[in-house]
Amino acid sequence: MKVKVVNTSQHKLPHYSTIASAGMDLRANLEKIAQGCGIVTTKTIRKKGELLSALPHIFDKDGPLFFVIKVRAEPLDFVLPPKDGAFLKDRFRSAVLRG
Repeated sequence: MKVKVVNTSQHKLPHYSTIASAGMDLRANLEKIAQGCGIVTTKTIRKKGELLSALPHIFDKDGPLFFVIKVRAEPLDFVLPPKDGAFLKDRFRSAVLRG
């Protein structure tokens, strides 16, 4: 068994809506929890260099392994299609006729 956790440490749900925690501290040391479950090979990765050096272990070693990969959460620009019906119809028709 190999477990890789990509952790933003944001405690937010998809689309960046905050979890209602009633003031509770939701931070948990996932690596320590994995160790407590008996997984010997664990690591928390915070930097790109650490990830690059861990990749051979992640892909080549036998499990159980547990890696927490910390990443920076960034809001992304979503590209939505235009909402102009005539434009969409013409674009679709043009694509169908081209082949």
